[in-house]
Amino acid sequence: MGLRQISEERTRKEMIDPQLEKAGRVHFGKTRTTLGLIDVFARSNQARLAFLRKLQSEIQKELSALLPSVLDKAFKGEL
Repeated sequence: MGLRQISEERTRKEMIDPQLEKAGRVHFGKTRTTLGLIDVFARSNQARLAFLRKLQSEIQKELSALLPSVLDKAFKGEL
């Protein structure tokens, strides 16, 4: 048995809940919960990023529409 195999076996034993192991069910601690939270966080950030990209696009369109008017007033000395 190599050192890596011993280390992996110890890690697996540390992750198994002894009470569930006795009942024949193995529970891998909070790993699944943690991964679920990470997934929710990542999806939330993706949705937020999509919203910000859409907002930026709309603002850019508005600014592009206003630019000729602003330049016209600036050259006429009305600003």
